[in-house]
Amino acid sequence: RLAREAELIQTLHPWRDNISASAIEYYDAKAESDYSEDSDEGSQLDILKSISLEFVDDPNFKNKVNYSYTAVQIPTDIYKGSPTILNELNWTQALERVFIDNSREDPSLRWQVFGSATGVTRYYPATPWRAPNKIDLYDVRRRPWYIQGASSPKDMVIIVDVSGSVSGLTLKLMKTSVIEMLDTLSDDDYVNVAQFSEKADAVVPCFKTLVQANVRNKKIFKDKVMHMNAKGTTDYKSGFQFAFAQLLNETSAPRANCNKMIMMFTDGGEDRAQEVFEKYNWPNKTVRVFTFSVGQHNYDVTPLQWIACANK
Repeated sequence: RLAREAELIQTLHPWRDNISASAIEYYDAKAESDYSEDSDEGSQLDILKSISLEFVDDPNFKNKVNYSYTAVQIPTDIYKGSPTILNELNWTQALERVFIDNSREDPSLRWQVFGSATGVTRYYPATPWRAPNKIDLYDVRRRPWYIQGASSPKDMVIIVDVSGSVSGLTLKLMKTSVIEMLDTLSDDDYVNVAQFSEKADAVVPCFKTLVQANVRNKKIFKDKVMHMNAKGTTDYKSGFQFAFAQLLNETSAPRANCNKMIMMFTDGGEDRAQEVFEKYNWPNKTVRVFTFSVGQHNYDVTPLQWIACANK
């Protein structure tokens, strides 16, 4: 019911480019937290817009709650005053009625949560956000339940350029990026990770094919990724040949058998590996290729843009 009502409300909502923050009334779940994300004036103004609520202890929720309102959590790195967020807050306000009606019809319901593609989380009943002792990195779009609901199952191969030009901060950024990419995958997805320079090798030698992106396997990948070292020269063809062999070979091993994609992380280069795409992916383009240029360098990104655009 919530999904159906959300679709209807969002469709009927008139987008306003000049929407005023003063017209938005909502309870910022982090406004009363002991943890302060930011002390700049803009952030403080956002906090001041939050309405004040009174809470009562509820043994069912094991928390202090307010049954008349929803609470809103917005990721730390998102500016709350942007037109996108203000419009999102405006139309999702109507979900408050849906949450309350659901609770009345089924008193056994506990937390009800709506997460949007903009990062806004609205949940019922309202309760203050439990802020961590460090920077709050919670983003609903990274939660497994959100990812599973928002995306189709994927067969993914991540290839990482570890040639000699990739070192220091660039290599560190690549490792972090790959780990973040792995965190977007759920149990419905299948993945493998390879490093390449002159040749490509799976970072986990015993993973001969794609494996389920469950918590255990992702942890193994992350541990191996953190120990990657840079050496040799770059050969995009080796990386892409490994990836296509993983995705297109006939196997009895479990697969998502839905979306197939290759994620390439590199510091850049001139090679376009066109002959590999001609052999494996054209003209049907059954595999999508995404390229990520990482770090500060003097390479022309045009070849990477061409690779991505020619395989989408």
